Amino acid sequence: MKKLQLYNATCVSLMLYNCNSWAAPKASLEKLDACHRKHLRAITGHRWPNSLISNQALYKMCNTTPLSMKVTKQRWAMFGHVLRMPTDTPAQIGRASCRERV
Repeated sequence: MKKLQLYNATCVSLMLYNCNSWAAPKASLEKLDACHRKHLRAITGHRWPNSLISNQALYKMCNTTPLSMKVTKQRWAMFGHVLRMPTDTPAQIGRASCRERV
C-alpha cells in the first residue's frame, strides 16, 4: 500500500526522531501509540462507528507494531552501544559515576 509506505517514510520517521535518548513517561508513549493508530485507521479507511477494528488487527493488517515498542527497542540498542564504548568516553564516565553513588 503506497499510502502506508509514504506514512512510514515521512511521519513515523519524524515521530521517532532521536527516540533512543528520550526519557518519555508511559503516558506520553501511550499518546504516541494512540496518534499512530489514528493515522493508520485514516490510511486504511476504518472510521468509527461504521468500521470497527481492534488495535491488534490494525497492526497486523498494516504489518507494523506500536511505536512505543520501537522506542523501547531503539533505547535498548543505544544502551548496548554505550556499554560497548571505551571506558574513557563521557558516557562511560557518567555511567561509572552513577554506579559509584549507588
